[in-house]
Amino acid sequence: MQAAIAQTPSSDTTLSEGPPSGAGGPEPGGGPTDVEVPALCPETRRFQVELEFVQCLANPQYLIFLAHDRRCLTDPAFVRYLRYLMYWKQPQYAKYISYPHALYFLELLQCPTFRYQLVHSTDIVQATHGLQYHYWLYSWKLMRHDPTLLTPP
Repeated sequence: MQAAIAQTPSSDTTLSEGPPSGAGGPEPGGGPTDVEVPALCPETRRFQVELEFVQCLANPQYLIFLAHDRRCLTDPAFVRYLRYLMYWKQPQYAKYISYPHALYFLELLQCPTFRYQLVHSTDIVQATHGLQYHYWLYSWKLMRHDPTLLTPP
């Protein structure tokens, strides 16, 4: 994730996409062209990066990656960052989250025992997969009966 943040442009930049300026459209076999993309203000970029990270916590494979490949869950600075991210549970922020069970995993990550088990146990991996499966199963059933049940307050 840090690599993605480091590659984020900090000023106006140009991306290759879209038809060339002055042309009616892309020509067959033609390459991409330049389009101006405005830079995001730092607050907007931070909001988007933190939202994306919190939503990644809904994926058990990502939790395993953090625990085993990156060794983040034993880093005190990262644990403080997880504590800071708890503001996403407030309704004015939670309404932007597409995967509400990400907040559940964020809350579980506050617990040292859960972090320890995630790093040292394979049983917790099965449990996180089960939690994700149940969310998928029951959220679909809830949406079928009453779509307002899954919308944030």
